[in-house]
Amino acid sequence: MRKKVENSKVLLAMSGGVDSSFAGYLLREKGAEVSGVFLHLHPNSRCCSSEAELRARGTAKRLGIPFQILDAREVFGKKVLDNFLERIKMGLTPNPCTVCNERVKFGFLLNYALENGFDFLATGHYSRVVFDPQKEVFRLFKGRDPRKDQSYMLYRLNQKSLPHALFPLGEWSKEEVFQKTRELGWEFQDVKESQDLCFLPPQTTLIQFLEGLGFPKNPGPIIDSSGKIIGTHPGLHLYTVGQRKGIKLPGGPFYVLKMDLERNALIVGRREEGRRKALIAGEINWVCEPPEAFPLQAKARIRYGHREAPAKIELFNNDRLKVVFKEPQFAITPGQSVVFYQGEEVLGGGVILGPLE
Repeated sequence: MRKKVENSKVLLAMSGGVDSSFAGYLLREKGAEVSGVFLHLHPNSRCCSSEAELRARGTAKRLGIPFQILDAREVFGKKVLDNFLERIKMGLTPNPCTVCNERVKFGFLLNYALENGFDFLATGHYSRVVFDPQKEVFRLFKGRDPRKDQSYMLYRLNQKSLPHALFPLGEWSKEEVFQKTRELGWEFQDVKESQDLCFLPPQTTLIQFLEGLGFPKNPGPIIDSSGKIIGTHPGLHLYTVGQRKGIKLPGGPFYVLKMDLERNALIVGRREEGRRKALIAGEINWVCEPPEAFPLQAKARIRYGHREAPAKIELFNNDRLKVVFKEPQFAITPGQSVVFYQGEEVLGGGVILGPLE
């Protein structure tokens, strides 16, 4: 069991958006002693713009809570951005949000909170933490709003972080949050929500960002699934498995099936050719504990925007897992995360190393 929220000290990670702002309101209404913190993660980025900082500061003033700015640029650069860039070079499509949640928000920031006398770290994620008194563990569940559920992004959390994690919006829908903030007279409806790759500067694409860091344009062949060269690509780092847009070739539509690093070749084909029934995953994290026995029957999600699908999960070479789906899945993408669910509960997940042919 953990301390009740009432009269506890809570550090609230504030982004300047409606979710973290309303989370602060709910915590204060429950009687928590709330302090807001705004993270500087990357220079000139969308996630910590001066406008976002001003909104967060204004909300803290409205709520009557202390507010501070914390410089997390060094830890973000080393733990998240360097990891992201290294995996891009390896031909992967990484998911930096899952790494940031583990290593920055519930790593660096949670440690800061505990070292400074706070009981909890709260964020605006739509997810839930439930204590299991029988096994004395903290379990991670989906948010009640299926359209906003963010449990996928939190699968790397564990029993060190979850006892101190608060997600006040877990029982709320996005529409309910907007409705309540409108009643409070808060104006957030025109504020764009943070998206994946929030460290990009405003009006900057990933291609422009990578070029600015010196990623070379490295042209190579585009090869169809029969082995025929049908075009030329400007660089593999500009593509991801399942991508359709940007392959401007006659006879399409074509979808990216694979990046062949050895040949610097982009392998493309029809959508139906992009379906695979199994994958291998590494960097496994179990939220509570590993399953007592394998194979494990569960549902697995291969991207944030995908639905879970029934799958059998097996051990593979000790520290890896083999995930076999009941039905083939489209665009199993190396570098993305596969997350396992039983009902509403997040069991854990890992990084996709590749599909099985």
